[in-house]
Amino acid sequence: MRVESRTESVVRPVSIFFSYAHRDQKFREELGRHLSFLWRSGAVDPWHDRKISAGEDWAGEIDRHLREADIILLLVSADFADSDYCWDAEMETAIIRHELGEATLVPVIVRPVEGWQVSPLGRLQALPTDGKPVSSWDDKDEAYVDVVRGIKKIIKDRPNNERDRPSMVKWTLQISGDLENYPQDRIHGLSRKLRKATDHLYIMPVDVEQGSVRLTYLSTKAGYEAVRRLYNQGQLEEILEVPIEAIDTPIGATVRIEARTVSSEAELFSTFLTPAPIQPEKSIWPPFVMGLSYPVENFLELGFLLGRHPDHQLEQSEIIELQGRLGRYLNTMLVVSGENLNVNLSPGQVWGGLPQPLRGTELGRDLLEQDLELKRQVARLLYPGDGLGERFWSAVEQDDFGREIDTFLRVWIVPDRAAVHEGTENGRVQVNIEKMKLRVLCEVDYALLGSRDERGEKGEFQQDRVIETFRTTILPEVQRAVDTGPQFGLLRQIYSVLVLSKWIKDRAGGAMGSFIDSNDTKKFQLEGAEEAAERIQFEYEELIRHGGFHYPVRRVDSETGVVIHRVYVVGAINLGPDYQ
Repeated sequence: MRVESRTESVVRPVSIFFSYAHRDQKFREELGRHLSFLWRSGAVDPWHDRKISAGEDWAGEIDRHLREADIILLLVSADFADSDYCWDAEMETAIIRHELGEATLVPVIVRPVEGWQVSPLGRLQALPTDGKPVSSWDDKDEAYVDVVRGIKKIIKDRPNNERDRPSMVKWTLQISGDLENYPQDRIHGLSRKLRKATDHLYIMPVDVEQGSVRLTYLSTKAGYEAVRRLYNQGQLEEILEVPIEAIDTPIGATVRIEARTVSSEAELFSTFLTPAPIQPEKSIWPPFVMGLSYPVENFLELGFLLGRHPDHQLEQSEIIELQGRLGRYLNTMLVVSGENLNVNLSPGQVWGGLPQPLRGTELGRDLLEQDLELKRQVARLLYPGDGLGERFWSAVEQDDFGREIDTFLRVWIVPDRAAVHEGTENGRVQVNIEKMKLRVLCEVDYALLGSRDERGEKGEFQQDRVIETFRTTILPEVQRAVDTGPQFGLLRQIYSVLVLSKWIKDRAGGAMGSFIDSNDTKKFQLEGAEEAAERIQFEYEELIRHGGFHYPVRRVDSETGVVIHRVYVVGAINLGPDYQ
């Protein structure tokens, strides 16, 4: 006898939240009736505030359903715009959830009202078709049928009943001034101006530090690009009413660290994959770029001034190859805008997340290589078996051995300062780089940390102990490696060429057309660049899938004699089934 078992998947109805002014209740009721067939078939689950029972916390219930809804319908009218609760509370939350890809926001224009097209709602696809108000239709039933068809299309187009999550970006806004002149209320005021100017509400300040004043924001990529456009157009200073020095999304490395106690020695070794090898530091110091030189009468015949480490004797063939590579870097930098020179190697992204203009170029490939090296370097320094890593973990666990730690450490490399000196000697112009320095920054990755902070005391412990210990023990060594280590010699070359490209742009001005005859990077495409990017991407995903290392430790409690089995992991992240 054969017994067959069959299970049927249960599809959760799509939850719909109505946001409306109470003077428009009749429109909500009429639209609700037109959704009845979808509701009775189990396709949708509409909710509105009239479903709140007497005695319930009405504000809490509204907020809960608003944050859980799959689709949020805004019934737009003059009364909706006039309602502080609809406009400031419900719509702001709805737009943020829409920007984060957590919900789909749909304006339903129920009565004519001027101005909604230039509000944040103007970026959204409104219903009925073409945003024609429901009240303006000769047959209102036809208007509601049009709205319901639009809702059905949204449901059908939602992959796995979820919208695609947008790319998130960490970026810095550098402002001239002292930190004491930027208290929290002023920082929040700047943030409000950014949101208003860009119509992107998810632009959140997450850190501020001296130097001048560096404000770090987390936003959607679209939000960052909107801010960047205002900056490139010279409007951002006027909007914020502060002197802006730079806006940047620097090279970054995010590394997860974990320390936890396991129940047995068998679990100590059996629950983890074989450690991925951490590559040793490079022993050869690449040449460094001191400046450039060219004949007074011919700006186009420039060459780079090179220096070398005492332990590295340059062969003539190396010099020729290096001059060519630096020239290709320079050509690429001269035809792309500054925001496209920022790299943050990410899993599952096309070309590792490389900006479009850099894809296929030698510069893009080498920036990816250096970002991967940064991530490896951080993992290497956190190894608990010896050196700085042992000091780091000992300090972190000084009074709390046995406590679980699970957090992310983020390291950025950003331009800090650079200057050039121009002179003429023997019929040649020499441009020498002076005071060039890259800066290594550390910041708590608040978004990822917050998603794992389920125990109230854990976040405070991690921020106060783990992050501060990381800053004082590990970060200075990363800074040393970036300043002088062989593994970041390539990055120093790239930064040197970037400094020189800026000098050329400032010096050449309108004559740039005679120096570069293309406004794109297609002429600088490198054969094999795509394969190189795929290799770098694979190596990075291997690093974060298996971890830089899994380090088991046995300790005996001196008072109780109990053996404690402890595991330390750096770099391992569950990437999900798509990356297996």
